[in-house]
Formats: sequence, C-alpha cells, structure tokens
Amino acid sequence: MESSVALIVVGLNVVISAVFSLYLFLISRLQTNKERYTSVYFSLVFFCIALATVGLMAREQIGFWFSLLLTHVMYLGGAYCLYHGFLWRKGLQKHLHGNPWFWRHLAVYLFLQVALFGYWYDSITMRSILVVLNLGLVTWFVTQNLSINNDGLSLGESVTRATQYAAILMMMSVPFVSGFLSPQGTIIYSYGVASTLLILVFSSLIFLMMHDLSEDHRRSSITDTLTQLFNRRYFFQRLSESFSDAQRHGQPLSIIICDLDHFKQINDTYGHAAGDRALQVVSDVLKQQIRNFDVVARFGGEEFIFLLPQTDGDDACQLAERMRVATEGKKVVGDRHSFSITASFGVVQCDTGVSMEENVSGADQALYRAKSLGRNRVECFW
Repeated sequence: MESSVALIVVGLNVVISAVFSLYLFLISRLQTNKERYTSVYFSLVFFCIALATVGLMAREQIGFWFSLLLTHVMYLGGAYCLYHGFLWRKGLQKHLHGNPWFWRHLAVYLFLQVALFGYWYDSITMRSILVVLNLGLVTWFVTQNLSINNDGLSLGESVTRATQYAAILMMMSVPFVSGFLSPQGTIIYSYGVASTLLILVFSSLIFLMMHDLSEDHRRSSITDTLTQLFNRRYFFQRLSESFSDAQRHGQPLSIIICDLDHFKQINDTYGHAAGDRALQVVSDVLKQQIRNFDVVARFGGEEFIFLLPQTDGDDACQLAERMRVATEGKKVVGDRHSFSITASFGVVQCDTGVSMEENVSGADQALYRAKSLGRNRVECFW
C-alpha cells in the first residue's frame, strides 16, 4: 500500500511539473522578447524538475549512478534556469549556455555528489542532506538577483523571495523527518513536500509576472516614450500632492521650467531624428542634476518641468544655473553631424496662497523673460 502511494505521489510530481512547464512555455509565445525569455526560463525550471523526477522513478531501469547524474544535472539546471529567468526579467540578456559558472558549478557539483553519494550509499538521510544543502545554497543565491532596482523589492518580488525562502525551509525538513520514516514513507513525504513547493513556486512566479505586467502598464501611463521622463499628467498629480504638503507644513516648494533654445532650427537643419536625440541627451543631463525625490517631466515639445519639494527659490535658481551650465557643455552627436545645445530656465518659489496653476504660470513667465533677454540664462519669478 505504502509503495503504491509513493508511486502516485512521485507521478503527481511529474504531472504538476510538466503542466506548469507547458503553461509557462505557451504564454511565452504571447510576449515581447524580454518577457518571452523570462517565461521560457521559468518554464525550463519545471521541465528540469519533471526530468529529475523521472530519473528518480526510473532508477531500477537505468541504474543508480546514471539516475543520480541525470537527477542532479536537472536539479542544478532548474536552479540556474530560475536565475537566468530573473536576469532576463531585469533586462540582462544572458543565456544559460553562455554562463561559465554553470558549467564549473556542474562539474564540481557532480564530482562531489558522486563521491559523497558513494560514501553514504546506504544512508538516505545523509544523501538527502547533501541534496538539500546544495539546492538550498543555490536557491538562496538565485533570490539575491531578484530585485530589478535599488529602491527595494516590489510586492511581486517580496512574495517570490518569501516563497523561495519557504522552499528552502521545507527542503531542510526532509532529512530530519526521514529519520523517523520508512524508505517508502520518506519518498512519500519528500515528494509531497516537492509537490507543495512546485505549486507555491509556480504561483509566486505567475504572481511576479502579473505584477510586472501591471507595473509596466502603470509606468507607461506616466512616462514619456521618447525621453523616459515622467509625463505632464503625472507631474500635475505629484504637484497636487506636494502643494498640499507645502500648505499643511509650511515647507518651501519650487518649480522650474526649462526650454531648449532654437529647437525648431535644430529640427530644420539636422532633421527630426537629431531633434529627438537632442531631447534624449538633455533629458539624461537634467536627470543627473536632481535629487531622488525631485520630479522632472517632459512638459510638452522641447519643454521640461521640475518639481522641487523642500526647496526655496534661491536654491532652485542655483540648481537651474547648474543645469544650464551642464546642458551648455553637452554635445549632441549624430551619425553625420554633431552640435551643441543650450536651454533657458524659469524659476518660481510656490506661493501656497494662490493656485497651483498660477505658480506654474509664474515659472512660465520667468522662462519667457529668459527667452526675451537673449536665451541660455536663468530668470526667477518673485
């Protein structure tokens, strides 16, 4: 009876792995290049687990040592596929076959496993400890490459990391529990844990991909496609929040509007592609000058607008001057030409006694004055 249950549990493990692998592979066909390879590598995780389980089930047919090699190659390959799935998700386009660490790790791992499994051939507990220690370490390493940016983990990343840590803890329970069970009971428990882990890991990866998709849609709705700065709609959303905070707490708040000088002439002389390139170059320069909690957005055409919380007018004017100098010193390089570009800046310290629109209008008036007085300069509205 116990033997039949063990066979059913192991078979269920194979079926679950195969179904999850197939599902992830099929949805990869509907995605862009980055998301496609992320899904493919996640699919290969479950494919490797299915093959590893088949290798264990066929131990008597293919021999102990070949079963050992096949199983552990697949387990390690699955862990590295998860790692490369995370890399592709981060935009690092690296494939498994080009990873030298995988092949080195595989060679060392197989040598140690064969040697130690031979030494502890009669001890299923020690063999289980070896497998758990290696897979636990690899899983821990994989989870360290989960975050896309340095601002902390997103909700999807937090759930996935928690699931991976839970997987490590559940794997660690197998060697200890196996000491109290018969060999067949150990198999039932091990693959019962494995099936649970498969469902948890699959669910966390699906949640992660869905959360990433939701974040991509949210970012695209607030981001200017050309410059990758925030768009006008998002700027006014943040301005409303910051303006309310400034009114409540009496903190200074400033706005800067920047306009590229003679931009129409650039388009007419060098073409619209060169004009787009100029906008991208200036965007990068401007982003480097501001703090993490400041907001810069493309305001429209060749205009950019800045929201500077906890910043008075004098500090805002000094920042605008630094941005003016940085812009003036930057060359825009194209395929057949290069040219310099300058910008004019209008600055206002917000008056919380009037509307947001009036404060933005004040910065616009200061910009108009900078244009009228010869361009490539900073003017402040007091």
